[in-house]
Amino acid sequence: MFSYQKSFVNPTLPVDEAQFWALVRATQWNENIDKYRETGDAQLKRKLPAFIFQATFDETTSKSGKTGAWRKQAATRLTGLVVMDVDHVENPQEKYMEWKALDFGKLGILLVYVTPSGHGLKVVFKADVSKGNLIDNQHAMAKVLGVEVDESCKDASRMSFICKESDILYM
Repeated sequence: MFSYQKSFVNPTLPVDEAQFWALVRATQWNENIDKYRETGDAQLKRKLPAFIFQATFDETTSKSGKTGAWRKQAATRLTGLVVMDVDHVENPQEKYMEWKALDFGKLGILLVYVTPSGHGLKVVFKADVSKGNLIDNQHAMAKVLGVEVDESCKDASRMSFICKESDILYM
């Protein structure tokens, strides 16, 4: 179980695997993703819903007084998952093919997908407490995969924008 947020102004909701697939298979966001890839207009990306793979959230009150499971670091409950963002990948499918010889099961990799920009990859994997915190886990996985980690993705409340079903390379 992890979290989903329809937009920045909505509280998060818990999501299981079946709900994840239903959201990814819904084609209503595909047009925004395609337009974002064409134009690079960040406003289009911000209109996309997002997953928070590494956490669920306790109910809190927002600044405007609304109660809900808001994406607040202090209300975080870790899921045991880590999401690693690999940016500036010229050809994401080609980079993924370089990894195909690795044993994803042994590495704990659960999901790999192309980001809405079309020039990045998200890698979702099981955390290993012996490696340390979320960013330590990301660095360890990045070393195995031969990539650089986006250092801004170290907090548990970090969002990962939704992808199209066709962008999922591994699950």
